[in-house]
Amino acid sequence: MAGLSLRRVFISLFAFAVVLGCKENDALRYYGNFEARELMLPAGGSGKIVSMLVSEGGECDSATVVAVVDTSMLVLERERIASAIDALRYSLPDIDSRLSVILEKREALERELAKIEQLILSGSASDKMADGVRDNIALANKEHDAVKSTLLKENSSVLAQIGAMEAQLKIVQQRIEKCYLRAPFHARILEVNIMEGEYVAEGSPVMVLTRWGTLDFVAWVPGNHLFAISPGDSVTLFYDIYGGKTDSCRGRVFHVSERPQFIPSMVQTRENRWEQHYKVKVILNNMGAIKPGMPGELVP
Repeated sequence: MAGLSLRRVFISLFAFAVVLGCKENDALRYYGNFEARELMLPAGGSGKIVSMLVSEGGECDSATVVAVVDTSMLVLERERIASAIDALRYSLPDIDSRLSVILEKREALERELAKIEQLILSGSASDKMADGVRDNIALANKEHDAVKSTLLKENSSVLAQIGAMEAQLKIVQQRIEKCYLRAPFHARILEVNIMEGEYVAEGSPVMVLTRWGTLDFVAWVPGNHLFAISPGDSVTLFYDIYGGKTDSCRGRVFHVSERPQFIPSMVQTRENRWEQHYKVKVILNNMGAIKPGMPGELVP
């Protein structure tokens, strides 16, 4: 009889431990909602939306063009600047040809001086004749230096204008490229704010995107349960499915709030610290079974 009584005691203790364990597991179950990490895609230029290439609920790959703002005026501006640059290039002075005329004149004078010097040696000419030619050669050298300096300054001025206009051309080209709105990542389109044919201002929101295949779960954990949650932990998430049942998936904790919320009092006693809740964020893979806004449960 004593052995039977002892056995009943062990069975009762085991059942109590199981019930206690279930209650503890129920206590470590935190509630929250699934949320999409949203990105507002702004217009890169001002004008009319000439093409809206996606629709709400659709999917697009990274770098895919999702909308196009009218670029006709920018294209005309680009052509105008390009034509102005070509005109400036044609106006660049031909330094070599301009200087070659002076050099030919100087060479002719040098040949004349050589002949006069030969005549002086033979006694047929005087030094005065040679001095006049030498003066003309000196003047030709000064003219060469002056014209060369002027042409180089003119050339530098035109090149500076061309450089400034090429910078303007790059700016216009960048503005044209920004008119082609591209998805920054593989995304799902949550909301489209502008219809094709409407006008937008630069920076105005065109659509809302979320990263494809990932979702966040935001839960609220009491302060006295923070020991069970740490960034980097792998956790189980439960969500509702058809027929009143639940399904589960795995996620990773990537953020635990440093500040509590729902504080009932400014007096920080041990008791009300336990009543404070901390926001915990979990990232998970989602292929479409879970929708943003659905409620869920987190189990460490």
